[in-house]
Amino acid sequence: NYMNYGGPSLGIMAVKSKFMRKIPGRIIGRTIDKKGKEGFVLTLQTREQHIRRENATSNICTNQSLLALRALIYMSSIGKNGIQKIIELCINKTSFLINEIEKIKGYSVPFKHNILNEFLVESDYEIESIIKKAYKENIYLSKNTYKNKTFMQISVTEKRTKKEMLKLITVLKSFNE
Repeated sequence: NYMNYGGPSLGIMAVKSKFMRKIPGRIIGRTIDKKGKEGFVLTLQTREQHIRRENATSNICTNQSLLALRALIYMSSIGKNGIQKIIELCINKTSFLINEIEKIKGYSVPFKHNILNEFLVESDYEIESIIKKAYKENIYLSKNTYKNKTFMQISVTEKRTKKEMLKLITVLKSFNE
């Protein structure tokens, strides 16, 4: 489920063998079948949710398995270098949008280092008004407060097109008219 449906979400991480039994959840291992083909299998699952119930550190259920299957299908479909390509797309599109926003009078991006696809925008204009106007154009932004200052938070994924980003720029520029 997407986070807007309340999760749960999926986390993927790598761990050294000596720490494998210390993390909650399920461990998927890579193997070779008898025909020499690579495959992935469930190698370790905490059973404590069945044994210790209220003291369990993990509560893995069918829903998480479905999320893992969905992630597996997605990862398979994008290929070996897919995640790297998606990250590069996000970084490039985010950099493009930051540069365009900074050209507009009344807007700045105060934190520009190590950005993947989300960033904060500071504005001389009321953030709520910008968000409402963007919403009317089917652009979804959010408000974020950091150190008692209000910012507009923008997220750029691989799915965003240049046309959509330029539409946002038009909305932001409209406050200068």
